[in-house]
Amino acid sequence: GARCAGRLCFCFLWIRAPPRSTLFPDTTRFGSDVAAADRIRAAEPSLPTGWVVVARLGADMTLDRTVAHGHPTVCLWDALVDESIVVSARERGLRIVVWTVDEPDRITQLADWAVDGIITNRPGLARSVLDGHLDG
Repeated sequence: GARCAGRLCFCFLWIRAPPRSTLFPDTTRFGSDVAAADRIRAAEPSLPTGWVVVARLGADMTLDRTVAHGHPTVCLWDALVDESIVVSARERGLRIVVWTVDEPDRITQLADWAVDGIITNRPGLARSVLDGHLDG
């Protein structure tokens, strides 16, 4: 869904089916640090949670820490994502969401790598790219 605060606006698009929650269907709550994500999960254990990662901590450390804290999703800054981290996330059973992705070629590449979702400032363009790519 779209979120706006002042002039900042983005849209979260699931490429594959999102996890289900009994409290907030089709919603994953993300924490900007792993402790925040832990607090969200502790407050409502049925809520799917994820960790938003900005820093370059190393792929293994980031993914292992996400798993160790029991979060099913990792939300990575686009500059941190290459095909190997997507494969590594999958090997650990994690869903992977990438932010902020606004370029059509990059959206297509991430879809080819089977990421679960993207966060974008250009939802119409992203939806068009994904619809054309996934249908073609």
